[in-house]
Amino acid sequence: MNMVDKLLKADIANKLANKPTKKVKMERLSKLLGFDFIVTLQAIDPERYADIQKMAVDFTNGNAENIDLYKMQTQTLLAGIADPDLKNKDLLEKFGAAIPADIIRKLFLAGEIADLTAQITELNGYTTQDKVDKAVKN
Repeated sequence: MNMVDKLLKADIANKLANKPTKKVKMERLSKLLGFDFIVTLQAIDPERYADIQKMAVDFTNGNAENIDLYKMQTQTLLAGIADPDLKNKDLLEKFGAAIPADIIRKLFLAGEIADLTAQITELNGYTTQDKVDKAVKN
């Protein structure tokens, strides 16, 4: 049976509709706030992921220049954090945030932002070259 036949017989609609998720306990915030601060991460739709990358890159004469890494990371977190809802109106008010990206800046340290972004990137199916090489060898 070839792969097309297998796909046609598989119940893929429900399985593919569920985005991969991951719960991450933020140790620093848990200690600081006195409760387990758990962030639920989720994969981002491919089109949205591409839009985030495009909005963070300045294209001059068709060449990618000036990548705004912070903008790319904050937009990735806004799209990839399912819980807590960082776009919640009451939360924005509590943090004195004009936009949801302001909450990210106030809540997380630079390393935490980078780490959460990397974990969302993995949920989206991106792997390091070492993992790809290892998979191909096996």
